[in-house]
Amino acid sequence: MRKDLDDWARAAGLAIVFPPQVFPVNSVKAMRGCLLLEPAGKLVAFARAAFEAYWGADEDISQDDVLARICARAGVDPAYLLAGLNEPAVKDRLRANTEELIRRGGFGSPTIFSIAATCISATTVCRWCAQRWSGREQNPRRNNLTP
Repeated sequence: MRKDLDDWARAAGLAIVFPPQVFPVNSVKAMRGCLLLEPAGKLVAFARAAFEAYWGADEDISQDDVLARICARAGVDPAYLLAGLNEPAVKDRLRANTEELIRRGGFGSPTIFSIAATCISATTVCRWCAQRWSGREQNPRRNNLTP
C-alpha cells in the first residue's frame, strides 16, 4: 500500500503523510461534496483540495470546519456545500454509485472501468501510464506489469 501511495503522489506532484492521524477516515461527506459540486464544474478542484487536506496536511476531512477550509481553497461556498451534503438526492446518488461499483466488481478508491466494463485497479493504470511514458509499454490486461 505504501508503494502505491508513493507512486500516486509522485505522479500527481502531491505530498503524502502516512499514516495520517485519522485512518481510515470517514470520507462520506467529501464524496457527497464531490457529487454535489460536479454539475457546477467544481468536483476536481474540491476533490484535489480534499485529497491535499487529508493526505498532505493530515486534516480530518470528516469534520465540517475542515470541509469549510477545503471549500475556500476550491472556490466553493462552504454554506452551500454543508447544506447540500444532506440532500436526499446527493445521498441517493452516492449510494447508487457505491452499489454500481459493487455490482461491477470494483473495490477501493479510485476504481476505473474501461469502456469494455473491465475493472482495472488504479495501481495497474498508474503503472501502465508510467511504463507508456517511459517507452516500456505493456498490455495492462495481461497483468504483466513491472513495478
